[in-house]
Amino acid sequence: MNLARQYSHASTVRGKQNFLCMTRAIEVLDYDPEFCWLVGTHEGINAGKKVFHNSILTELGRIKDEDTLRDIARQICEIKPRCKDALVMIRRWRTGKTRAGDAESLTKAIVQTVEDYCAARSGTTLQIILAALANAAEAFQEQDSWDPLTFLAPSNRSCSIAAPPPSPSSNRAGS
Repeated sequence: MNLARQYSHASTVRGKQNFLCMTRAIEVLDYDPEFCWLVGTHEGINAGKKVFHNSILTELGRIKDEDTLRDIARQICEIKPRCKDALVMIRRWRTGKTRAGDAESLTKAIVQTVEDYCAARSGTTLQIILAALANAAEAFQEQDSWDPLTFLAPSNRSCSIAAPPPSPSSNRAGS
């Protein structure tokens, strides 16, 4: 496996564990075309294309049950999330841990998103910001019910995952 040469430079215990988890996921997914978004194809690898999503594969490789690993990988390939979001989804499913939302941390995330937006776009005034926030509040109030995305704990029979909410850095309007 060409990967061994490429990633065997890991000198820490964690790095070696990560490599083993990643190669386990690759072996379980076995270059099945259904998983080509994660592991690519033999042709792509032979052509020297970077086709692996190493961090995602590493996290998938930590899932003990092979059928569950394939089910989660299938959903990841359908969603095609950013790496950071895929890791959050897999870890939340695998560990069953989620952080509770609260007004203070949500406010910080919103402020950071607004600041990022303003830094990228000159001429953004306080009036524009307040109008956008009012529009967002109205959009949430118009919903019949609020059903935040949830992640199932491993103890549940289903291994369905849902995409995480966008992170503040990925939720910039117009980008």
